[in-house]
Amino acid sequence: MEKLTEIFYKNVRKNSRPVYLSLDIDFTPEYNQVIYYEPSYNTLLNCYIKEHYLEICQLLDGIGKTFCYFPQKALEIGKSALSYYAPSMSGHHKINNNHVDFYSKIITPYFVDYKPSKPALLRFDSKEFENGKYCYKFKCFQFDEDESIFCQFKYYASKAEDSVTMSCITTDIDEEYDADNHFNSDINNIMHDVREKVDKLRQLGVDEAVLKTLIEPDTKPSRMIITKDFRILLPDFNNMEINMSPLPKAVYLLFLKHPEGILFRNLPYYRDELLDIYLKLTDRETGTVIMKSIEALTNPKENSINEKCARVREAFISRFNEKTLAKYYIINGEYGREKKIMLDRNLVVWE
Repeated sequence: MEKLTEIFYKNVRKNSRPVYLSLDIDFTPEYNQVIYYEPSYNTLLNCYIKEHYLEICQLLDGIGKTFCYFPQKALEIGKSALSYYAPSMSGHHKINNNHVDFYSKIITPYFVDYKPSKPALLRFDSKEFENGKYCYKFKCFQFDEDESIFCQFKYYASKAEDSVTMSCITTDIDEEYDADNHFNSDINNIMHDVREKVDKLRQLGVDEAVLKTLIEPDTKPSRMIITKDFRILLPDFNNMEINMSPLPKAVYLLFLKHPEGILFRNLPYYRDELLDIYLKLTDRETGTVIMKSIEALTNPKENSINEKCARVREAFISRFNEKTLAKYYIINGEYGREKKIMLDRNLVVWE
């Protein structure tokens, strides 16, 4: 097997300085993604990567990393990812992924002060304060054109650190718990696991930036239809249905009926209305278990309402982009203020 020369090892040390990208970049970096970057098109490396793409992916997968080669990402974009960012598009819609200058559009404009002069592998390291502003810090490995490409990939895999595992930070429950005060922390704790599932289901991270070069994401919310049997349909998104279990759906319909919003401290005043909605959803009679659930949901000293708001958020962000579309549909609000759904009620039809 070919060996790397001493000159290569010296160049690696010399060219191993970190690079910084602006926080304005079109994607949120992931610790396990290894991004191929080139300042200008390199025929040799691109040909090699295209011919040996699966081998490179397997090599990096062995150390818990995902290889991000933008041209290949464009080819891998499936219907599920397309509908996630542009749910109004037809299932038969095709995107043109030819002749797209990925590197200049996705990364090049966002380098801070210094960018690699040669093709390189970039891996997110941390978010740091650099030159008077916060930036994304990437570890950078630059290729040497005089050395074996395969050996350089293998060397990189042998030196890359193990994947960083982000753990969910749990919050101790106060003796005097206040759902309003814990609204964001409770939801963030629950949504951490939800986002992990969504990340596996949808194409996020670097793939999000690739999508933005190929399509114009939907930013306009769809109309919403609440059917007679309380199904939630979005007709402008190919009649997409949003599914929830009865308790989160009852909470959602309650907030949908109150565009002015609801203060958590006033939840007990909405107990009868919430119970009425829930019974219509389930076609059940009032019982001890049901009453306990409704009482817990409308008790601002318990976290049940925050858990249900998180499940509502999960129902929407699992179907389309959280930043551009889901924000219109979820229940949200600042501490001490009314929690509400942003969606214009002129877009809501109750059958």
